[in-house]
Amino acid sequence: TTTATATTRTLPWDASRFDSLAVVGPGADCASCMFGKYAAHADEPLAVTPLAGLTAALAPVQAKVFGAAGCSDGAACQHYNSTSVAAAVASAARATTSPGRSGVVVCLATTSKFESEGHDRPSLALPGRQEQLLQDAAAAASAAGLALVLVLFAAGPVDLGWAVRAPAVMAIVDAFYPSETGGTALADVLFGSASPGGRLPFTWPRSADDVAPIADYTMQGRTYRYGQRNALFQFGYGLSYTTFGYSDLAASASTVAPCDTVTLSVTVTNQGKTAQHEIVQAYVAWDSNRQGGAPQMVSSAL
Repeated sequence: TTTATATTRTLPWDASRFDSLAVVGPGADCASCMFGKYAAHADEPLAVTPLAGLTAALAPVQAKVFGAAGCSDGAACQHYNSTSVAAAVASAARATTSPGRSGVVVCLATTSKFESEGHDRPSLALPGRQEQLLQDAAAAASAAGLALVLVLFAAGPVDLGWAVRAPAVMAIVDAFYPSETGGTALADVLFGSASPGGRLPFTWPRSADDVAPIADYTMQGRTYRYGQRNALFQFGYGLSYTTFGYSDLAASASTVAPCDTVTLSVTVTNQGKTAQHEIVQAYVAWDSNRQGGAPQMVSSAL
């Protein structure tokens, strides 16, 4: 499931208007970057990478697609060639008749080499010089007047503080580990054949300073229920290409005994023009301020 964690009106792009596209970063043409540790056997020769998927999507309009990994050692990105990234963006800019008919997609990744069962990441930082690659691509895209979209392949949160603050990064798509046809799915999302509908299954902290020490087994400071600091993206957050209206919220009972069931109902209306699935989220919490008797479970958000 693809989650749009930040977006403007940049997306979706209209593929029929594109002359060119630059697809850069260690995840641009990396099949292994799309598979998590618990995936089925990865048949990488059959995988559709972002570069392949976006190239196929633009083939009907004969748009030129320029790719550059930038890192010769994959997601580790210790060996980074900034010239290749700048050249791909410059080529896309030269191949279009207007900046609005081109764009840049930066694909960054952590991969299971950096996060897996029994192998935790030591920090929230992107591996190696990937953030520098993003900054260089953003500078080149901004100079050429091209819109830039960041796509992240990772199992959990990384430090996206710079990307969120940078005006040149016009959209962020968290693709998680999309598996074999991830490039096709990404193209569907970026060009509007599908609308992102995923929601974050975790709280995305602003920095490692906001993460409780692993040796602290209390719940203080953890998850959306007990966190004391403002998250970069909250648990359950996600955007799409439409908006929904909620009305007529009702509960089958105002009080319940232990083991009883309460049914909640709500009318959800798609208020936009894009077909979309909506994930309805309901949150409850203990009302510790209740006067008299034990705390009462109440609805805190929908």
